[in-house]
Amino acid sequence: MKKNSTAKILTGLLIMLPIAAYFLTGLLRSLNDKVGFNTSMLDVIGTYDFFMNTTLQNKALIVVLTLVFIGFMFTKMRGASGYKIDDSHGVHGTSRWGKVQELLDKEAIAEDSKVYKDPVKTITNIEEGIILGKVPNKDELVILHNDTIVDNKNVFLIGASGSGKGQAFVYNNIVNNKTKSQIITDPKGELFYSTHQLKRDEGFEVYQIDFMNLDQARYNPLDYVYKDKDAKKIAEAIAKNSSKDGKEDFFFSTARDLLTGLIIYCKSINPKANIPIDVKGEFYKVSEDENYLAELCEEIGR
Repeated sequence: MKKNSTAKILTGLLIMLPIAAYFLTGLLRSLNDKVGFNTSMLDVIGTYDFFMNTTLQNKALIVVLTLVFIGFMFTKMRGASGYKIDDSHGVHGTSRWGKVQELLDKEAIAEDSKVYKDPVKTITNIEEGIILGKVPNKDELVILHNDTIVDNKNVFLIGASGSGKGQAFVYNNIVNNKTKSQIITDPKGELFYSTHQLKRDEGFEVYQIDFMNLDQARYNPLDYVYKDKDAKKIAEAIAKNSSKDGKEDFFFSTARDLLTGLIIYCKSINPKANIPIDVKGEFYKVSEDENYLAELCEEIGR
């Protein structure tokens, strides 16, 4: 309890002390002299004379009862002035930070999580899973293993630029994922150059898609077109990224619908069709020859 809170309580009790003593004296006078209680309380001089002239036993009784009352009030006021935890019965909710041992008991985190001075020994011996952090004051990691009881394994990581998100979380979990496929966004290319050889040594097929260097690995978005709506999604993305002002006017809609139709047509005649050769090739033909567009529409209509 803070000092200023104690001082306030004592000040209040000092004010209550004479009031409580006077109240008890008036009550005892009304019982002893057969006087009404209201009369005793309003007759200040008479009640004071009663206290001064009463027996020693009555005086002792008044003093003891007054002290008991003041002590009771002090206890109540002191208990109410401090912070009280009410989570045992859920008045303010029952949520709290979990303890590492509780997570271990519930099999939420891995048991094999010891950290050694040799990082190779550490990564070889710890259990596979998502490394969330380090146990305070212990050479152990908190790892959300693959068979955890936790339903949602999503991790939301927030940190300013240069705060250590990559070093503390991303690199560790790329390395500690030893069996599952990974899709990693890597704008700077640092993650690829730091970990690709290690993952290849572990048996992974590692590909880097770099839109600034098209000689690297790449993918064909048309491989994921199975229905007409899939073609429309790709056409929508291309059209929006090609619009400088972001407006979706008549020309935007026309270009999007034309591109959607060309994608569907190319996939129908060639399941392995791609955008650079097949779709763009048809687009150039349509742009240069109106008759070709009419012939194409007639062929699609069949």
